Amino acid sequence: MSNFLVRVLTSVPLVILTLAAVWLGSYWFMAFCAIIGALVLYEWGAITAIKQSRLTGIASFVCYAATVAALFICLPKAQEEMLSSISMIWLGVLVAVVLLAVLSGRNAGWVAGGYLYAAIFMISMSTIRIHADLWLTYAFFIIVWATDIGAYFCGRLIGGPKLAPRISPKKTWSGAIGGVFIAVLCYWIFLLLDAGKSYDLKAAILFSLARAVNLLPFVLLLSVISQLGDLGESWLKRHFDAKDSGNILPGHGGVMDRVDGLVAASAAVYIYGIFIAVREIVRFG
Repeated sequence: MSNFLVRVLTSVPLVILTLAAVWLGSYWFMAFCAIIGALVLYEWGAITAIKQSRLTGIASFVCYAATVAALFICLPKAQEEMLSSISMIWLGVLVAVVLLAVLSGRNAGWVAGGYLYAAIFMISMSTIRIHADLWLTYAFFIIVWATDIGAYFCGRLIGGPKLAPRISPKKTWSGAIGGVFIAVLCYWIFLLLDAGKSYDLKAAILFSLARAVNLLPFVLLLSVISQLGDLGESWLKRHFDAKDSGNILPGHGGVMDRVDGLVAASAAVYIYGIFIAVREIVRFG
């Protein structure tokens, strides 16, 4: 119970800060993501310290800073220039990955992987906020957060067979399924509140249910992907015998422990958005 209270007291200001950054949008949200990404890169370096050197550590942060600068210059451009801007950004990311791989030799995967992990978070989250509706961005966070919270409580209350005992001994199938269920429920409530601004209660319920059912496959997939991202980070920690990615967040561990699901989910939404944009360009020439 004491650990739960600590988690709550830590989570509340973090949630408020994140929602405020999303609401401010543009450069404010990009700066927020840049700071989070830098902390993630630092924690990755701490976890994989035996595979790092001072040179590769410095080079990783230099490459990340260059990516952030490119993002601030290119991303807020008009919608029609988005794909060309994104292409230039990813070309720079590719160059950075090759450079880090050359500098790190046999440890190329661990060194370049940390930079790429942080860069994917920064690029995906910033693009989603700048080129998507404010409420859609809030919905994205609600799905991922509800999945994490639902998995935590359902796993603790129900227990049962382990999901991946060799990777994360505490995660259960009940938690995984419960996380998906809570994500769907919270997303429907979010749609209901949004519909309530324009319709009476009965119409809002029917309209929000129709929208929720229509988008159900996407919500389910996003919830599952966010849990896979959580498992991926758990595998990294277990591989290097680390309990948490850090200790900056009391009750939670490190920053990477809190954004692992967001990294995977934002990357999935980002790829889907690029696919839609390319399809529209091809359709209309």
